[in-house]
Amino acid sequence: MGRRVAALAAGDRRFELVAAMEAGGHEALGADLGSLCGAGAMGVAVSEHLQGSPDVIVDFSTPEGTLHWLGVARDRGIALVTGTTGMTDSHRAAVADAAS
Repeated sequence: MGRRVAALAAGDRRFELVAAMEAGGHEALGADLGSLCGAGAMGVAVSEHLQGSPDVIVDFSTPEGTLHWLGVARDRGIALVTGTTGMTDSHRAAVADAAS
Protein backbone atom coordinates (compact mmCIF):
# COMPACT_ATOMS: atom_id res chain seq x y z
CA MET A 1 0.00 0.00 0.00
CA GLY A 2 2.80 2.43 0.84
CA ARG A 3 4.32 2.11 -2.62
CA ARG A 4 0.98 2.90 -4.24
CA VAL A 5 0.54 5.98 -2.04
CA ALA A 6 4.09 7.08 -2.93
CA ALA A 7 3.40 6.59 -6.64
CA LEU A 8 0.22 8.67 -6.46
CA ALA A 9 1.97 11.43 -4.50
CA ALA A 10 4.92 11.42 -6.91
CA GLY A 11 2.51 11.98 -9.80
CA ASP A 12 0.82 14.97 -8.15
CA ARG A 13 2.69 18.28 -8.16
CA ARG A 14 0.94 19.33 -4.94
CA PHE A 15 3.12 16.84 -3.05
CA GLU A 16 6.87 16.59 -2.53
CA LEU A 17 8.23 13.29 -1.27
CA VAL A 18 11.17 14.09 1.01
CA ALA A 19 11.67 10.84 2.95
CA ALA A 20 10.79 7.16 2.91
CA MET A 21 11.09 4.90 5.92
CA GLU A 22 11.07 1.15 6.46
CA ALA A 23 11.77 -1.13 9.40
CA GLY A 24 15.36 -2.14 10.07
CA GLY A 25 16.45 -5.11 7.98
CA HIS A 26 13.83 -4.52 5.27
CA GLU A 27 15.02 -5.36 1.76
CA ALA A 28 14.09 -1.89 0.44
CA LEU A 29 16.51 -0.02 2.73
CA GLY A 30 18.85 2.11 0.63
CA ALA A 31 16.75 1.80 -2.52
CA ASP A 32 15.39 4.84 -4.33
CA LEU A 33 11.72 5.43 -3.48
CA GLY A 34 10.81 6.50 -7.00
CA SER A 35 12.34 3.38 -8.50
CA LEU A 36 10.47 1.20 -5.99
CA CYS A 37 7.08 2.74 -6.72
CA GLY A 38 7.48 2.98 -10.49
CA ALA A 39 7.78 6.77 -10.61
CA GLY A 40 11.42 6.86 -11.75
CA ALA A 41 14.45 7.73 -9.65
CA MET A 42 13.82 10.73 -7.40
CA GLY A 43 16.86 10.77 -5.11
CA VAL A 44 14.95 9.76 -1.97
CA ALA A 45 16.59 6.72 -0.38
CA VAL A 46 14.56 4.44 1.89
CA SER A 47 15.91 4.65 5.44
CA GLU A 48 14.96 3.31 8.85
CA HIS A 49 15.27 6.84 10.26
CA LEU A 50 13.32 9.95 9.34
CA GLN A 51 15.42 12.23 7.16
CA GLY A 52 14.56 15.90 6.69
CA SER A 53 11.60 17.84 8.05
CA PRO A 54 8.38 16.76 6.36
CA ASP A 55 5.06 18.49 6.94
CA VAL A 56 3.37 15.12 7.43
CA ILE A 57 4.26 11.46 7.89
CA VAL A 58 2.01 9.12 5.91
CA ASP A 59 2.10 5.74 7.65
CA PHE A 60 1.07 2.41 6.15
CA SER A 61 2.94 -0.02 8.37
CA THR A 62 2.13 -2.30 11.29
CA PRO A 63 0.39 -1.31 14.52
CA GLU A 64 3.76 -1.32 16.30
CA GLY A 65 5.30 0.69 13.45
CA THR A 66 2.50 3.21 13.74
CA LEU A 67 3.22 3.68 17.44
CA HIS A 68 6.90 4.23 16.63
CA TRP A 69 6.18 6.85 13.95
CA LEU A 70 3.53 8.41 16.17
CA GLY A 71 6.23 9.02 18.79
CA VAL A 72 8.60 10.47 16.18
CA ALA A 73 5.84 12.73 14.86
CA ARG A 74 4.89 13.92 18.33
CA ASP A 75 8.52 14.58 19.33
CA ARG A 76 9.23 16.55 16.14
CA GLY A 77 5.89 18.37 15.81
CA ILE A 78 4.97 16.64 12.55
CA ALA A 79 1.43 15.65 11.58
CA LEU A 80 0.79 11.92 11.07
CA VAL A 81 -1.78 10.26 8.82
CA THR A 82 -2.07 6.49 9.17
CA GLY A 83 -3.83 3.86 7.13
CA THR A 84 -2.53 0.98 9.21
CA THR A 85 -4.99 -1.82 9.90
CA GLY A 86 -5.04 -4.47 12.60
CA MET A 87 -4.79 -2.09 15.54
CA THR A 88 -5.95 -3.21 18.96
CA ASP A 89 -7.95 -1.03 21.31
CA SER A 90 -4.70 0.02 23.03
CA HIS A 91 -3.13 1.03 19.68
CA ARG A 92 -6.20 3.10 18.81
CA ALA A 93 -6.18 4.67 22.28
CA ALA A 94 -2.54 5.73 21.81
CA VAL A 95 -3.39 7.31 18.45
CA ALA A 96 -6.43 9.08 19.94
CA ASP A 97 -4.34 10.34 22.87
CA ALA A 98 -1.72 11.77 20.52
CA ALA A 99 -4.42 13.45 18.44
CA SER A 100 -5.90 15.31 21.40
